[in-house]
Amino acid sequence: MRPVAAAVLACVALPAAAAPPRAAVRVDARVELLSVLFYLAGAREYARAYDTPYRRAVDAHFGAFKDHAAVAATRELRARFGISHNAPPQLAVQLDDRFAARLALDPVPAGVDDRWRKVDVPAYLKQVQAFARDTGFAAFFAGEERRLAAVETRVGAALRAAGVDGWFDATFGPRPGVSFFVCPGMLVGPWSYSATVELGRGREEIYQVVALEALDAQALPTPTSMTIDLVVHERAHAYVNPVVEAHADLAAAAAPAFAAARAAMERQSYPTAKVMVQESIVRALRVLYARERRGDKEGAAALRDEEGRGFVWTGALADLLARLRGKGRLDLDSHVPALAEFFQKLAPAGGRP
Repeated sequence: MRPVAAAVLACVALPAAAAPPRAAVRVDARVELLSVLFYLAGAREYARAYDTPYRRAVDAHFGAFKDHAAVAATRELRARFGISHNAPPQLAVQLDDRFAARLALDPVPAGVDDRWRKVDVPAYLKQVQAFARDTGFAAFFAGEERRLAAVETRVGAALRAAGVDGWFDATFGPRPGVSFFVCPGMLVGPWSYSATVELGRGREEIYQVVALEALDAQALPTPTSMTIDLVVHERAHAYVNPVVEAHADLAAAAAPAFAAARAAMERQSYPTAKVMVQESIVRALRVLYARERRGDKEGAAALRDEEGRGFVWTGALADLLARLRGKGRLDLDSHVPALAEFFQKLAPAGGRP
């Protein structure tokens, strides 16, 4: 999860295949519905949605429903359980096109933020479905089709030109059975998130909810390298997070470094050593991508950006990952000891190995 300067939503479906897939752009109604609810509930991160024609259309269509039971329930979820930021989209992608659970949500499955474990999710979804019905959400969403189609055209062209799929296949190998979706959010403001749906039998859907930047006079995005790097950042979580989750020794090794960097991490809503490790590796991969796809100058700019966010060890970690990969593919699982040693040495060295 990371904040950026950004703006609108599209959803790019990247079907799993042995060959690099081609990005197709579409809007994800499930993410939008949950975003509307948290926006109306006054969640500060969703309240920071950019002033676009889409947001003004949301205000006009849904403004009369601010006292709806689903909005009140959403407000209570945030106050009582801290449901915020990545938690809404992570629930959204677990739903079908009628906003009912695709898979059992009791208990909450892997890939959904732990905060939902405290919530009666089936009861909340009944209120969400009632909100969609009572407000005419489907009609509103259909009415935005032309606006969103223009966004999709801009975003799709940029993603196809960037070669993100090919870079990840070359770095980690193809992932048969895994479908990737890039879903930047219309109402997520400056934040980006990852979400996963585990369907069983080796099938998995991985979503990248990313905010886009650089709106033009028509409120359409003009994607730049920052947009592409957002996709890279969120895609990298799909490879990094499972490894960090499976190896508690990584978080343990990083605990002293996290204590030293706690203030900078918590300002960005990274509250644990585990999350810091995940973010650190993801950001190092972003730098590697920039170096290899756009050259050393762009790689240096990406590095300065990450260091400016408090991840001052990013350059050293990117160099380590490049050495571990060599001329082949990067198997993070097999390099856990080297990564643990890296994070263990951070605190005594002041964050610069």
